[in-house]
Amino acid sequence: MTIENTKPTPADDEIDLIALARTFWSGRRIVIRSILICGVLGFFIAIFTAKEFVATTIMVPSGSDATSKLGSLGGLAAMAGINIGTATGSDLSPTVYPQIVSSLPFQLELMKTPLNFSGQSQPVTFFDYYTKIPKSNFFLKYTIGLPGVILGLPGTILSAIKGEQPEKLIGEENKPFELSDKQRDVREILSGLISLETNVKEGVLTLSAKMPEARAAAQLGQRAQELLQQYITEFKIKKAKANLDFI
Repeated sequence: MTIENTKPTPADDEIDLIALARTFWSGRRIVIRSILICGVLGFFIAIFTAKEFVATTIMVPSGSDATSKLGSLGGLAAMAGINIGTATGSDLSPTVYPQIVSSLPFQLELMKTPLNFSGQSQPVTFFDYYTKIPKSNFFLKYTIGLPGVILGLPGTILSAIKGEQPEKLIGEENKPFELSDKQRDVREILSGLISLETNVKEGVLTLSAKMPEARAAAQLGQRAQELLQQYITEFKIKKAKANLDFI
């Protein structure tokens, strides 16, 4: 007669809840410490992270459908030895639009956009908002932002020691642009707040503007759209005049 151990053994694919609870209980200090550290970090990030609002505009270039269809027909006709003229050379390609938005004349003009902010009785330009109006609190500026304060960003210690440089803007025809330190700094900020994405497959353009306040973001995005349309219109007018003079 043989006696066998009838005590049930857990299967390999089963979870022993008691052993798991003992593991958590033995490492309870590490768990509690991690939760407290993450909570403190989350609190500081929520307090000191600047709010950001995004205004988005979706645009469809005029004649994009006709141009794409005519271009595809032209490719098929070229294979058969037939040449049909297309109007692709007379219009500005939408793939060039992001380069216009990131160009220096466009951004300098966009810096002059008057924006409405809470706490300001009168609209202020984008340039004045980032050069004359203080936005960060004292604690954040002299702790996390201390390297920027020392290295000489606008309104910082080193820039005060060096003195304010006069702002120069030479934007006449056939003349170069000469920027001041403030204009270069504000241009870098503007480049990160304005973006234009092209969707070649769907034939649409997405223009986005970011600002700390919703109304200012909408105003900046609307001005960027109007300015882009103005640049495109001027190009088409110059192109038409050149063709007229040639004819």
